[in-house]
Amino acid sequence: MIAALYIRVSTDDQLEFSPDAQKRALIEYAKKNNYQIDEHYIFIDEGITGTSAQKRPAFQNMIATAKKKPKPFDAILVHKFDRFARSREDSVVYKSLLRKECGIKVISVTEQLEDDKFSVILEAMLEAMAEYYSLNLSDEVIKGMTEKARRGGVQSKPILGYDIIDNKRVVNKEEAEIIKKIYDMCINGQSIGSIAKHLNMLGIKSKTGSPFESRRIKYIIQNPVYLGITRWNYTHCQGSRIVIKPESEWITVENTHEPIVSQQTWDEAQKVLGTWHKDVKPRSTEYIHWLGGILRCSDCNGTLVYKTARFKRKDGSIRNADGYQCGKYKIGSCNTSNYIKIKDVENHIIKTLTATLDIVNETWSLEGLNIEYENKDDEIALYKTQLSKLNQKLERAKKAYLDDIDTLEEYKANKEMFQKEIIEITNLINNYSNNHINPQKVAEFKDKLVTAIEAVKDDSISVMSKNIVLKAFIKSIIYNKQEDTLITIFYI
Repeated sequence: MIAALYIRVSTDDQLEFSPDAQKRALIEYAKKNNYQIDEHYIFIDEGITGTSAQKRPAFQNMIATAKKKPKPFDAILVHKFDRFARSREDSVVYKSLLRKECGIKVISVTEQLEDDKFSVILEAMLEAMAEYYSLNLSDEVIKGMTEKARRGGVQSKPILGYDIIDNKRVVNKEEAEIIKKIYDMCINGQSIGSIAKHLNMLGIKSKTGSPFESRRIKYIIQNPVYLGITRWNYTHCQGSRIVIKPESEWITVENTHEPIVSQQTWDEAQKVLGTWHKDVKPRSTEYIHWLGGILRCSDCNGTLVYKTARFKRKDGSIRNADGYQCGKYKIGSCNTSNYIKIKDVENHIIKTLTATLDIVNETWSLEGLNIEYENKDDEIALYKTQLSKLNQKLERAKKAYLDDIDTLEEYKANKEMFQKEIIEITNLINNYSNNHINPQKVAEFKDKLVTAIEAVKDDSISVMSKNIVLKAFIKSIIYNKQEDTLITIFYI
């Protein structure tokens, strides 16, 4: 029998749980119980803390290996059950998967259990105790970090305006000037988008070397760190989202480092920022126009977003100039507006759809395609028969060698010849499939074109319905204002 070894060491483990100590114990158990150890099946996660199995690369690699057919090993040896998983949910899920789908046992060499009902209960108790320890450890870590925050210690990466020296924030004079400029532009009425655009045009980068955008500017203006205040426990992760905690849970400590802006500057900036955002409405989940989410910027590949524009003529009448503009330009991370009027893009789409339908009708007749496709099926079936025969010959050549009928040299020569023919026929099948058009797909594409043309012209059909019809076969429409081109990319 073959056994895999899984070794996990977290940052809080003592010497007795070191990788070498765990490995020695596992190998000793394997020898006593007639398990063979393959070096390829020794999986080690070092310095891994926390309870989630998803955050352990070696563990995930082991599970993926265990799923292979035929199964590569019969058991997984661990030092203790809490090395395998501290979360009962993870433990149940992965042990069940390994046992039922892979036929692989998980064995703790220091907590040996039989396969009776009592052992199942005891195993669950051991895992529950390990999970409690992990949760308790998390609480202790949070307590320690909280105390560190109260003393003004740094518990985050360096931010723009400061360097971290000896675990203290020290003003970076060059970057501090950028921070002062951001606050000054804000107080003087510049929007966060225009501030980001201005900095990007000057070639100024964030601390991480990336371009500025409006949300980064907003974060800088609202961050009390520039007042000399350390703020911690401000946010937490909720899945993939970062959520702001209630203010009562924040930990803030004043005068922990040198400020970059004054209290007066800070207060004025907050006041200006508040006037920008007090009337902001929640983002709508519906598109204003049926082209929503389809138009793309040729410069950054960002989505063009709807822009409302009204202009008053000399005679007092109002001119509607609604259009689409690059969303990243709006927040300052793209230098090209790529603005296009609604009427211009609508006319282009209708002309493109109509012209595409004409080309499809002129180029392909469904009757001719059906005959060609049937002939193609016959050709492919013939090639597949030849391929099957070659694979059988290859198996017979292998058997002849294993039965000592052919020499190794003869087997190698036959294998090379058959494999060469197999590759040639496989390429023929692939080329034949790729170079012939499926009449069913052409018919479906034509139907979608006709439906889309009718839909966009029909005022009684809703914006969302039109949008769904277009997105069924249009991947994107790329607009380049400088060249005055709109390139439509279809799903075929």
